[in-house]
Amino acid sequence: MYVYLGSLAGNLATLGAGETPNNPTITWTIRIIAFIATVAVTVYVTRIARKALKESVPSVNEENGEAMSA
Repeated sequence: MYVYLGSLAGNLATLGAGETPNNPTITWTIRIIAFIATVAVTVYVTRIARKALKESVPSVNEENGEAMSA
């Protein structure tokens, strides 16, 4: 995701350079959709990973330090 943001920042920096694509509206629409999809997939995978870790790692009982199964 950070690479994508860096690439997007580089593209924003070249806006005034005179190089314009054939249809900038379509180009920016695709970039925005791709960014939203990247964020959505990142959040989705993070939630799956957290759930898997929570289920696989036993919790610790705070009173006596014994591991408890979930």
